[in-house]
Amino acid sequence: MLSNSGISSVMPFINTLGGLAIFLIGLDYMSTYLKRSAGETLKLILEKATANKFIGVLVGTLVTVLIQSSSATTSILVSFVHSQLLSFERSIAVLMGANIGTTITGQIVAFKVSKWCYLLIFAGFLYQTIATKTKNKNIGGIVLGLGLLFLGLKTMSNAMSIFRESQYFMDLIQSLENVAWGIFIGAVFTALIQSSSATIGIVIGMASQNIISIEAAMPVVLGANLGTCITAILAALKSNISGKRVAAAHVIFNLGGILVFAFWIPQFIELIKQISPNSDVARLVANGQSAFNILSTIIWFPFIG
Repeated sequence: MLSNSGISSVMPFINTLGGLAIFLIGLDYMSTYLKRSAGETLKLILEKATANKFIGVLVGTLVTVLIQSSSATTSILVSFVHSQLLSFERSIAVLMGANIGTTITGQIVAFKVSKWCYLLIFAGFLYQTIATKTKNKNIGGIVLGLGLLFLGLKTMSNAMSIFRESQYFMDLIQSLENVAWGIFIGAVFTALIQSSSATIGIVIGMASQNIISIEAAMPVVLGANLGTCITAILAALKSNISGKRVAAAHVIFNLGGILVFAFWIPQFIELIKQISPNSDVARLVANGQSAFNILSTIIWFPFIG
């Protein structure tokens, strides 16, 4: 049996894992009810993506903001291209937009509204319980999911605060400033949990506790963009060649962006600091993720054909 000191030493890890689980449940809950609310609108706006490449990027951004998951958008694209509802070339533009849309979660998390998590959970649960119309129940589910997301983040952030006392852990975090190592860790962790939003949420949680620097956070953020490709790859395994091409395009786009930025991360961080004056590390992480995905889209957009 574990002694009291043994239990105390493992509790931060248990609480961090529990917080991560709550965060993922909240993200899934919010995504599910957002998709239900979007309903037929989601299908209609995806069909509009065939108009031109610019609209494709906008549609990809909008759809991902609506369903809060670039992985889900990519999986939908694989099935659409497989079923010939969307051309392969147009799907690439939507993929680029999906990468931009997924950054909204990090921006929301960085606003530090975790203190309202219990109110959001109660309000969402109450509204969902008393609502009689499906539309209103969906709204309640979205609010409840958002509250759970913030509760998970708060739990992780509080649990990780004790890690500042561990020199080994702080040295490990410091090692993430090695760009290749940080990208690798971000990619592997995101592939395992299949959510770049959760990875960014954890990084922002550590940033809010002054555990991680922006120099260590940015390589992990880049790696998260690569790790999130695993969902598209899994979705494409049973697809035809067109569906597999969508997954390949997703990997090439994200890997290409990482290779471009990996060699000038210090300069990129300075750029983020200039466009985010007087911001804390949590906000810098969120803005860095958004800037990376937007700039990657601008760089690769002319080469879609």
